[in-house]
Amino acid sequence: GKRHTSLIIKYQYLSEKVPLKNITCTLERNTIIHKKKSTKDGYVRFFDLPNGPWICTSESLDYETDLQPELITDNTKIIRLTLTLKKKNETFGSFKIAPVNKNTNKPFPELHLNIPILGRTFDAGEDTIFIGTDIPVNNYEGIISGTHIQDQAISITITPNNQTTLTFPVDPTPPKAEEPIS
Repeated sequence: GKRHTSLIIKYQYLSEKVPLKNITCTLERNTIIHKKKSTKDGYVRFFDLPNGPWICTSESLDYETDLQPELITDNTKIIRLTLTLKKKNETFGSFKIAPVNKNTNKPFPELHLNIPILGRTFDAGEDTIFIGTDIPVNNYEGIISGTHIQDQAISITITPNNQTTLTFPVDPTPPKAEEPIS
């Protein structure tokens, strides 16, 4: 018999915390065309799609058109897809930040960099470097945190089509223990 698939697409801008509404999603296959707009939560849902490769076009006045030329639906009950769209004429850059102990100048591993406006957290891990790609050009404020340090603020300027490289001196002062309430 004929098999059908449900397709759920979530549209977002750069981070999962920014859903995109009113994105027009068009699915085309042979002479069949389905068209829907994303909800305020950024979702578009299609049910009972016949098998086959579909052309999925996502369009909006504010965002670059996204084309998925061969969206395959074959006997999978539900396909979930997240598409990240870029604003039209928006330029991007990246960053590479190396946190070092301000006293010894040695790399400081296992720290976290949170940039609230992007809704993203980057981990330094063993390599002791934060790397961020496809970051919109802008000035950002972030917080570097870790188990063995007090939270520290950092400012990052992202320039067009460029990588911002910083060495960030981290104060290794451990967080103060909570005073017991008497």
